[in-house]
Amino acid sequence: MENPIQILHREHMILMDAASTTERVQKIKDNKKYRWLIHDLILFFRNYTEIFHHPKEENVLYPIIKNRSRKINDHLMYEICDNHEDFKALIAEMENHFENRDYELLRKTVDTYLIELVQHIEMEEREILHISENLLVKSEIEKANEDFKTLDEKLGEHEKEKLEKIIANINFQLKNEKI
Repeated sequence: MENPIQILHREHMILMDAASTTERVQKIKDNKKYRWLIHDLILFFRNYTEIFHHPKEENVLYPIIKNRSRKINDHLMYEICDNHEDFKALIAEMENHFENRDYELLRKTVDTYLIELVQHIEMEEREILHISENLLVKSEIEKANEDFKTLDEKLGEHEKEKLEKIIANINFQLKNEKI
């Protein structure tokens, strides 16, 4: 039986890989190439975080572990979920700059998003996932795994896989085009 903490950890690694890929795309000077690649990255971040990842945290794991440790309290949970809302706003801002072809503001917003995302993931790993691993009992692990699976199936496991392939495809393009 897979531990739900490991599932979230794996999704964090996918997001960190996407952030690293996006940092490389940010260095592309040609706006046409940049636009083409950043479009797919914006799509990835919006859909992967809002549809697949954050619901597992906010609707499944966090309610189970909330107030089970002095470190995992209402204030921390509020801060984490508030960050998720901030990410939605930043992604909407990126989409707006993308549509307006304002590459200077788009690049600045993407940079801000990446910095905040990486800091957020590091905090979740350190403050929540690391501590939570020892808080869950077998029945909670089973229930969380079942709920995670239900969420992925409801939202489309194939869609999640397609999103994950976006990063691999962009990395392949970056490598082959020496961008």
